Amino acid sequence: MAEPQAIGAALRGQVAQLKPSQESTPEDEAGARYIAQAKERIRTGLSKEANARMGIPERYTGKKLSELHRHSAEVDRARRLISENESVTLSGPTGVGKTHLGLGLLCEFMAQDFDGILVKDRFFDRTPRCPFFISAIDLLLEFKHSFNERSSELEVLVRYRDKPLLMLDDLGAEAVTDYTRATLYALLDHRYKRRLPTIVTSNLDLAGISERIDDRIASRLNEMGEVIQLQGHDWRTGTPAQQEW
Repeated sequence: MAEPQAIGAALRGQVAQLKPSQESTPEDEAGARYIAQAKERIRTGLSKEANARMGIPERYTGKKLSELHRHSAEVDRARRLISENESVTLSGPTGVGKTHLGLGLLCEFMAQDFDGILVKDRFFDRTPRCPFFISAIDLLLEFKHSFNERSSELEVLVRYRDKPLLMLDDLGAEAVTDYTRATLYALLDHRYKRRLPTIVTSNLDLAGISERIDDRIASRLNEMGEVIQLQGHDWRTGTPAQQEW
């Protein structure tokens, strides 16, 4: 009969054979480098593939948060809110960096979740969640076009309402109708109830949104998170920017 020590050694040897090797292969290391480089390109807004997936227009390539030196406190505050699944309304005059800040948050969110596997020089994307950018005008145009297309209004709403992070740019630039009010409220209310973070940019403050668009929408934005006011000079002209009220 075999000694207990010999039996134990044999069993340990069998278990060791069943355990996967902890040593990384060259392919693992290449995959890790690829993902790290891709994350940095996504974070800084330079990945054309990621920008396309997020709906970011080519004009807005490379909008990184590190460039917003004048708004570092606002950047930190917005980051914290998004990380806590709270929403952010970025309000301020034209040209102070509202869209830039929102896009930077969107890209950072995407970079954090980016993942995949490299197999024989071919990358398979396994990113679980993808944020999305759309302007308020384009969103409402999609709803209006659904009248004449095979898609329904509900299909358009479903396309955006459950995005893990949605950026709705330039709220208030669109023509305001009862249909506009109902559509925007339906989208924001759905996301509010499910605690899905939303980034909204507007030249209007909450009082202006209440007066020009709808008081229910202004109230919902207030309840969804925080309003961050951006001030300063217009980045494009260098002149003092003027807030709309």
